[in-house]
Amino acid sequence: MDYFRLAGFLIFISLISAQFAVRINNLQKRDGFYYQPLDNKPYTGRVINVNENGDISLEGRFERGKRNGIWTTWYSNGHKEHEGYYKNGLKSDLWKSWYESGQAWKEGYYFAGKKEGSWLYWHWNGEKLAVETYRNGIMHGPWKKWYANGQEQIEGSYKDITQDGVSRKYGKWIYYLNDSGTSRIAKYYGND
Repeated sequence: MDYFRLAGFLIFISLISAQFAVRINNLQKRDGFYYQPLDNKPYTGRVINVNENGDISLEGRFERGKRNGIWTTWYSNGHKEHEGYYKNGLKSDLWKSWYESGQAWKEGYYFAGKKEGSWLYWHWNGEKLAVETYRNGIMHGPWKKWYANGQEQIEGSYKDITQDGVSRKYGKWIYYLNDSGTSRIAKYYGND
């Protein structure tokens, strides 16, 4: 009988602790890890932040002092602001951001804390704003931008052609001088 009481008590405690969250502002950063005050063990558990209305404005999780798992922030009106995944303290996988209205703003992938692949951006009205391509955190590949009415604005390519990790415009770039697409110029960029 005592075994069942102990098991029930342990289940109860684990359920209560799963609901417990620390306010992120109460954690201390030491040597790249987050700790609770007066604790020498890196923090593991859920964290939140609360806005002036008393609503949760941030929710995430730490594992051994590093951000891990899904992290979400909200505007004061309750719409999501950002949502993405951390792995060992670095941004990883898909990240999304929204305008305060709830309209999608941008989305793309991170790998080991650096942007990777295609990143998509939208105007506040839902029209596509830009597409950027990244490789190891540096713009590399096709790049395109649109006016808010959906008409192309700029089209070109970036290439990581230097040892300093800075990408440069490369090849043919087309600039549409108005949002009707009737006037454009082309420029060419090389290795210089």
